[in-house]
This record gives sequence, structure tokens and C-alpha cells, in this order.
Amino acid sequence: MPDDGPHHELESGALIEVTRPKLDHNRLVHWLWRLIEDYILPQQLGFVGGDTLVVLDEAGGVIYAPDLFFIALTHLERVREGVVYGPPDLVVEVLSPTTSERDLGIKLQNYYRLGVPWYWTVDPDLQTIQERQWQPAGFQLTASVGEGEPFQPHLFPGMEIRLNEFRPLPLMSSPAVDPAGS
Repeated sequence: MPDDGPHHELESGALIEVTRPKLDHNRLVHWLWRLIEDYILPQQLGFVGGDTLVVLDEAGGVIYAPDLFFIALTHLERVREGVVYGPPDLVVEVLSPTTSERDLGIKLQNYYRLGVPWYWTVDPDLQTIQERQWQPAGFQLTASVGEGEPFQPHLFPGMEIRLNEFRPLPLMSSPAVDPAGS
């Protein structure tokens, strides 16, 4: 992998350049991170991370850097030298126009094939969250919530996420430039 950070992923041995996310995407990821962390830390369930390489299949060449992931305390041995080896217990991808096709296509297929137990996709534009659980026949959609509806993850009983509580940055216009310099 290139040394310029996790802005490349590996799929079937092919290096994929990943578009750097925009500011509101990052803010939403950090907001979700805090919500999950606030739930799991007091109960000592594990840890949440993101923007880190996850080696799902070293031999098959599948290495991703999901927006967020959760590793249960019972699977901490999967983390070595700052890299995750094997499937996280939860992967969360925040969809964007440049990533949604891969997140809902080949990445969903690979996350299933390589044993990720829970996969959430969050669409900030539509204000939706979909939760999928690994089942022998394929990922089963266990929750799909729309705008304004609370999301209650099966993995974290008692937790509630309301996307409408996330506040993106207000649209800001560029400052006026006076060509005369006055």
C-alpha cells in the first residue's frame, strides 16, 4: 500500500484510489464515532476506529479503510501495529456520490464474503441508515430507517441514533473581494 495514508484500498489485488471525503462527511463520521464510543466505552465492549487499514483478505488482496468500524473486546487480537487483520464486528460506511456505488456493490459483497457480522450504510443526503447482518444466505437487512426516524442498532441494545440531530456546516459564501483593494 502507498505510504500516503489510507486513501487507497486494495480489491482483488488491484489498487483503488479513494476520493478524499468532504468536510461534512468527516464531521458526520466523527459524530457517529462519538455516539458509538459513548455507548461502548462505559460497558467496556471494545473500541471504535476509522480511517484505518483493515486487511480482510491478505491472500486475496482485499484491504479497505472503512469510515468507521467496531472491534469487540473478544476480538482485540485482530489489531496489530495499528492495522486490523480480519473482519471488524461492525463496519460503517457513510455514502457519498463518489463512493456509494462501491459501498453498496463490491464492498458490500466483500464484507459479506469475508465475514463482517454487521454492516451499516448511512446516506446523509437521504437521511437514512440501513443495517445488515451476516447470515449464511447473504446479508439480511435488519433495519432501514428514514429521515427523522430513530435507528436502534441490534448490535447495541438501548442505543438510539437520530440522523436529524446531526448538524452539517451552514453553507458559507466566499468573502467579497474588492479588486480596488479598498
